[in-house]
Amino acid sequence: MALQHSTNTSPHDISFPVLIIPGWKIEAIGTPLHSPRFTFNLMHDDDRIIPLQVDVRFNAAGRINTVVRNSFTGGLWGKEDTDQPSFPFAPDQQFNLTILVTGNGFELTVDGHWHVTWNHSVSPSEITAIRFTQGCIYESVKLFY
Repeated sequence: MALQHSTNTSPHDISFPVLIIPGWKIEAIGTPLHSPRFTFNLMHDDDRIIPLQVDVRFNAAGRINTVVRNSFTGGLWGKEDTDQPSFPFAPDQQFNLTILVTGNGFELTVDGHWHVTWNHSVSPSEITAIRFTQGCIYESVKLFY
């Protein structure tokens, strides 16, 4: 099911029309701009719960070529995770990010070769939307089961 095409404006929120449970897959195809960073959040629509934040930093907040994962629940950010096999993003180079929702967390893959996981901080059923921030143009966002 295609959720949105041409998400050029930022920030841009897309509501999910279904309950997110293990087995759902989110695919985003985008192209980073020449910007210090871009971020996307899987979130509850009131923005008080962010089960997964992926913050791609080319050169921001003291990090260079780093993908930072985190979550926000109960009014607090969790512990950032930056462990990764490599840095899969480059300005002006299209990427395909896939997020698989599992029983334990999220499996993130970029272009089929970069892979990291993030454990659930809350039930995936709390996810009602995805938010994209500036620094990247998304050609498409799809949701599969």
